[in-house]
Parts: sequence; C-alpha cells; structure tokens
Amino acid sequence: MFETYLKDYHPTEVKREQKEQDALESETCPGVGLAISKKPASPSQPLSSIISKHRCPSFLHHLRVYLNRFLPRGEAISRIQLSHACLPFHQLDVWHTFKFSLDTLGNDVDGQEEIDSVRAKPGKGRAEDVGDGRFDVVVVAQSDEAESTGLHGMKVGRLKVIFRLPNSI
Repeated sequence: MFETYLKDYHPTEVKREQKEQDALESETCPGVGLAISKKPASPSQPLSSIISKHRCPSFLHHLRVYLNRFLPRGEAISRIQLSHACLPFHQLDVWHTFKFSLDTLGNDVDGQEEIDSVRAKPGKGRAEDVGDGRFDVVVVAQSDEAESTGLHGMKVGRLKVIFRLPNSI
C-alpha cells in the first residue's frame, strides 16, 4: 500500500498542502476557536461532483431534509415529496479541512491550548477507488448528557464534506 502512495506522490503536493495550511491559519473565528481558509479548496463545485468525489450518495437527501426544517410551517415539503424537490442552487463551495481549539470545547485539562484538525478530502483518482482520499471520523456531542469520558450522548460518524450554503437561497 505504501508503494502505491509513493508511486502517486508528487513533490508539488507538499507545496500545495503547505499553502492550504498557511491559508487555513490565516482565517480564525475568535471566540469560536474555529479556523478555516478564506478561499474554498473547490469553489463552486457541482452537487453531482460532490456526491461522487466525496462518496456521499445520500448528500442531496440529507441536504433537502435539513433545509426543509427552516421553511415556515405551511410551506414545508412532505417527506414523500421531499425526494423530488429541487434545490435552489446547483453548486457549493467546498473545503477540505478546518481546525478547532479543544479548549473552546471544554477540554482544557493541561492549561495549554490544543488545536486539532478535521479533513474531508477526496482523492485524486477515480470515484470508485476505495483507498483514495481522507475522510476523518468525528465524535459529536448530540445532547447535554454527553460525557467526555464515554460515548453516552455522542454520535460517531465519518465527515464526508465541508461546505458553505449560498448566502441567499
């Protein structure tokens, strides 16, 4: 497996990743402890491309369900019709990584600021290449009963895409 990596490795990737890291460190949201680059890694990426490159076939369904929650009570679309609803956009800005401060999450146990990063980066190969890309596993507190030492009140999942909705929908 390592030989495959070396075969496909290009020295320009190191420069590109360093450029991404520098851009990432330039944009910080004070008080939130979140850092993400000002410019997306894949601006205006078509929804169909997100589905295939990020290997998330149910992305559109979950996006429709999420957006439907914000419609006024009389305008919300029924679950049966939701799968046929058209989204008011056809592309999204996509990032491949963001950083966050563990201290802002209440994890300041040693007095030193700790930064962690999460990646959802598709591979360069074909969409059917299983080993290509990097999609990190995340643990998210779902309820107030969540504990830092166990999984009660937590959800575990693989982050597939980091995106921003358009300013106006």
